[in-house]
Amino acid sequence: MIGMTVYAALSNAGEIVGTIASSAKGEEGHLRGMAVRPAWQGHGIAELLLHTAEKDLRAAGCKRVTLDTTAPLQRAIQFYRKNGFAPSGRIGDFFGMPLYEYEKPLN
Repeated sequence: MIGMTVYAALSNAGEIVGTIASSAKGEEGHLRGMAVRPAWQGHGIAELLLHTAEKDLRAAGCKRVTLDTTAPLQRAIQFYRKNGFAPSGRIGDFFGMPLYEYEKPLN
């Protein structure tokens, strides 16, 4: 996680309920490790984390943001698509499982 900014969403009680990490390299940002605790899913936490990270990546001069995901994470993929991400066509390997890159322009 060296070189990444980690964001945490906190409940009123100070409990961590969601996280996301981002990094910027030139004009490209990358997101990693987005998660929201099950009890907090559907409360807008993921959108808040995503939009905060994207805002900071724009401020850092990024023109595009990427993330990687796997096919079993269909709910996450739907969330990413709803928020403007599309498959880039690049497929990596995650311990023998296809790792799909999604991208989004940061206007």
